[in-house]
Amino acid sequence: MKFHLMHCVPHPRMHGLYGYREVIQSIEWGLKELGQSVTYALNNFDPESINIIFGAQVLPIGVLEKLPGNTIIYNLEQIRGSSKDQIRPEVHFYSNKFQVWEYSPSNLLAWELMGAKNVQVVPVAYAPTLTRIPKPHTQDIDVLIYGLTGKKRLEIFHQLSNAGISTIFASGFYGEARDQLIARSKVVLNINLYDFTRIFEIVRVSYLLANKKAVIATIDPNTYIEPEFLEAAKFISPDKVVEICIHFLESDMERNVLEQKGFNTFAQRDIRVILKAALGI
Repeated sequence: MKFHLMHCVPHPRMHGLYGYREVIQSIEWGLKELGQSVTYALNNFDPESINIIFGAQVLPIGVLEKLPGNTIIYNLEQIRGSSKDQIRPEVHFYSNKFQVWEYSPSNLLAWELMGAKNVQVVPVAYAPTLTRIPKPHTQDIDVLIYGLTGKKRLEIFHQLSNAGISTIFASGFYGEARDQLIARSKVVLNINLYDFTRIFEIVRVSYLLANKKAVIATIDPNTYIEPEFLEAAKFISPDKVVEICIHFLESDMERNVLEQKGFNTFAQRDIRVILKAALGI
């Protein structure tokens, strides 16, 4: 089969969509390993291929109407807990027109509310090409936070700063620039941006796990975490961030154990196995 991976980033300032890049790269590697032909493009589909669309929620319905009938929409967004009225019309449109690959089982109820008929859970998984950030001898950043700003993220950044912890909050950095920050950091802190969905953000954290980073993640009581990842990161309530960060910063041994545990957990989820099941090949 011939596949085309379409990455939707319609405007440079919609840079959050670049956060899909590593998931796309894992899919590309997995398909090629399974003997499939694969191409990739920003904002363009291939009428001669089976298109897998990443970021379809930002496409106008007029563009979605032009996609071939065998198109696959890969949803990497959190829609858990959303009512029908809260979900964009574009998502309603493709939920009934195309096959949907869904990264999280916790989103399935939302698709059911939309009346989607062809939704399959295809979780984020590991490809060895993702392991590419070497660990330097010296790490001069204690804690790294990256992503869009939000009230919780900024409040915690303020707390860490006041506690004297060397902390960087980066927004809009991807590729090599972000990789350098990740390499320099002892701990990467994940703070869920959304209050209403509350899903552990495996889409963004998976790349960190693939590169043996110690991840501390804030969660709420009803945050959905896939059971196999419960030991892959240190999950804490937001009020414990400073205390737990200091603990891991002061213990190289515990930090190293967390790094290895996270990597081992994620590496067991082979993208080739996931894709083979999804495609029935």
